[in-house]
Amino acid sequence: MKLRILTRDNPPQSPTQAIVSLAAAHARLAKWALTVYVGAAVVVVTLLVAALVTEKAHDQEQEQAALLEAARVKSLSLQHFLELLSSELERLSSHSEIESSDNDDSPERRLLELAHKRSTLFNVGVAILDRHGVVVRSEPSSFLSAGSSFASEDWFTSVQAGSSGRYVHDSPSGHSKVLYVVAPVIRSHTQIASVVGAIDLSFRLKNTERDADPRIAAMIVGTDGALVAPALAPALARAPVYRELFATPDRGTSVHRLRDESGERWVVAKAPLPSSDLVYLLSSPEKTLFAKARQRMYWRLALGLGLVIPPLVMLVLLLQRALRVFRQTERQTVEHERLQILAEASNLIAHEVRNALNGLGVGLDLLLQGSPPDGDDRKARIARQLRDEMHRLSDFTGELMLFSKGIVPHPVRVDLADCVPKLSELSLELAAEAGCQLDVKVATSPLYARVDTSLLRVVLGNLIGNAIDVLSAHSEADAGHVRVELSAADDQVRLRISDDGPGVPTTFRDQLFEPFRTTKPSGTGLGLALSRRIARAHGGDLVLEESPKGACFLLTLPAEAT
Repeated sequence: MKLRILTRDNPPQSPTQAIVSLAAAHARLAKWALTVYVGAAVVVVTLLVAALVTEKAHDQEQEQAALLEAARVKSLSLQHFLELLSSELERLSSHSEIESSDNDDSPERRLLELAHKRSTLFNVGVAILDRHGVVVRSEPSSFLSAGSSFASEDWFTSVQAGSSGRYVHDSPSGHSKVLYVVAPVIRSHTQIASVVGAIDLSFRLKNTERDADPRIAAMIVGTDGALVAPALAPALARAPVYRELFATPDRGTSVHRLRDESGERWVVAKAPLPSSDLVYLLSSPEKTLFAKARQRMYWRLALGLGLVIPPLVMLVLLLQRALRVFRQTERQTVEHERLQILAEASNLIAHEVRNALNGLGVGLDLLLQGSPPDGDDRKARIARQLRDEMHRLSDFTGELMLFSKGIVPHPVRVDLADCVPKLSELSLELAAEAGCQLDVKVATSPLYARVDTSLLRVVLGNLIGNAIDVLSAHSEADAGHVRVELSAADDQVRLRISDDGPGVPTTFRDQLFEPFRTTKPSGTGLGLALSRRIARAHGGDLVLEESPKGACFLLTLPAEAT
């Protein structure tokens, strides 16, 4: 056996205080738990975001490196193709059919037709220029006009000065976006003519691989940015920022990131072709090139948040639910303590009032000895009024004592279809005095339930009496109806008591079933509270139902099989 010492610092706690203290401790625990979890979640999400951002930057670098490598490989492939063109043109220049000393041009014509029509290399045209730069023959004839002179062109001068061919992408021939390959015709160590071949390189930009990437646009340009292929300039080549790529000479492969006037960001891989003035470019908008990396980051971030947020939400919901249970328990405990205090006070008052009423009743009987029972004199009338008031006070003290001691029903099996009309008849006289009509409607078949008929009489008397009081207080030509309806549904017996009055005020509905709460001037506020306790003591309930007019109370009781 433990001895608990109560001091001023350790006073005894009531159940309500204990519940309040427990609820406060639970609230503090919930707050700390949420703080710790949220802090840990923030740290985890921060680390996750940092890792994802780092991974995204790495993925972008990988994409840029892959773009640069693709540009380098394609530039080497194009360089090999141009060397093939140069070799083919040098082979043509070595043919003996090209001879400037004779006046017969039929051999040259057959050679050019063979080089242009039966070859896939020079798809634009082939021409022969004499040593002065004048066009001798062209295939097709529209390629370079016969008799045209290119003696003043830098590229023709450079070809005359050397013994090898070169590439030209800015010829004044009128053909745009075309690459020209020029090779000298050497006879006896002397240049006697030049052979010019032209090709449209757009077909070299078409990626025929199965894994062609539609995000990337390819261009072949000069070192000054002049477009050689394709014929239609891409969006980047039309932007002023495009010129920044060629502002400084750069003969090595490089990656550039640009922003145009509209705010669009571009990634450009630049790979110059060796031994030429051509550059191979691969370009793509950042949002397109890095779309997969960005999408991977978002999916992983969403997955991480999906792993963090649901447990947090579940924790919050569980803590809120537990806190609601504590709050509800606290309210119930406070209500129980309040009712217990009221019950003790009510029981004391009821005993005192009942003792006084018994004494008054005995005294009144002694005063009325020898008087006619039905007399009409003033003394008899006052005596009847006193007796009525004593009966009313006696009923009130009976309810008060019943409420204070608690409801302990003694149920028996009863057919409510037979019992309810009989109990309702006790209120017929009261309804007639108030000018109301009492209608009772029950089922034709028996409806059995286990009830204490004396307690059921109290409930019906309170509900019907309240309805009659409300209707009499708002008396009109037609005072209205009080309806009692009995039915069964879902293993329950349902008893409805409704009226045509003004109904229960909205502001009072939350306090409707609390003891000593009433809207009637002479009411005690015990009737509905006592009726609900009786209903719940039987395993049922008493509630206020929504009604288009007046008030409607629903009493439910567990039904028994017939």
